[in-house]
Amino acid sequence: MDVGTDEKMFQFIKLIAERSWQGRKWRRQFEILFKEYPELRMDSYENELRGKTWEEYCAIRRKYEELAESKRGDIVAWFKQLVKIK
Repeated sequence: MDVGTDEKMFQFIKLIAERSWQGRKWRRQFEILFKEYPELRMDSYENELRGKTWEEYCAIRRKYEELAESKRGDIVAWFKQLVKIK
């Protein structure tokens, strides 16, 4: 996977967060990252989703996706520091 830009790196991090891709090589670093930025993982806010209508569910998901997106630069920088990528 080409992660040459911060945008692509962020998309890669989101794939790991959504469990769509396995990141065995940096498992410990991802655990640290997801503790620091829980909005990346749906399981951190799934209690908030229970019993909601579809519209409410989508609004909550969108809220957390936008929150993560607003922190994209910080998330990518922290991940690069954790895995020692320059």
